[in-house]
Amino acid sequence: MEDLKPFLQQLAKDGPGAFEDDGIDEKMIRNHPTLRAFIDNAITIKEALFIERFLANNFNATEAATFAGYPNPSSSGYMLKKRKKCRLLIAERLTKLTMKADEVLARWKEMASATFDDFLHVYDDGEVRVDLSRAQKRGKMSLLKKIKKKKDGAFEIELIDQSKALDSIARHLNMFKSEMESAGDNATWNRIMAMSPDERDEEMHRLRMLEKDWREDPDAEDDEI
Repeated sequence: MEDLKPFLQQLAKDGPGAFEDDGIDEKMIRNHPTLRAFIDNAITIKEALFIERFLANNFNATEAATFAGYPNPSSSGYMLKKRKKCRLLIAERLTKLTMKADEVLARWKEMASATFDDFLHVYDDGEVRVDLSRAQKRGKMSLLKKIKKKKDGAFEIELIDQSKALDSIARHLNMFKSEMESAGDNATWNRIMAMSPDERDEEMHRLRMLEKDWREDPDAEDDEI
């Protein structure tokens, strides 16, 4: 998050092409709502910093306004929350975040209960063999930590620690493509990961309701600070 301001400054100065050597092209930048609005001059650098910090710090408007460098952070934060263009961007960011999280959590719920039964085939004579095609059909390959072929041609496997399955699946699905877009997402994601399953469901519901509220608030304003 601390690197976001210099990133935005360089983006304003040199344009999206400045980051191609880092593997970040204009399409990736435009896929990020806040950055797209910034390079299109729809929001200022302070507004961009506010939006991303607001998402990263559990919707604390005063702290986000302080981080962005606004005077009178309490009143500025309140006004920024009511600013229509900020609200719409926050809603879009929440939509993308919840869609990614939903995908990862759905995959996790399916995979976290995996057992060796997903990887083994027991023959009629009682012989047990690793069956990777079985695991592949069941969508369990991402739980393989290590696979080794023994001298007799059989395979030996080791599954990842299931407590790490959630993080593994998030990375497998490329949930966070670059540091450019991960600051607010990672902070929220880390909070979700630390929760119990019931708390996680409640938090996802809360985020979806927030997304709807941010998008539809009839009292949103366009006043400048």
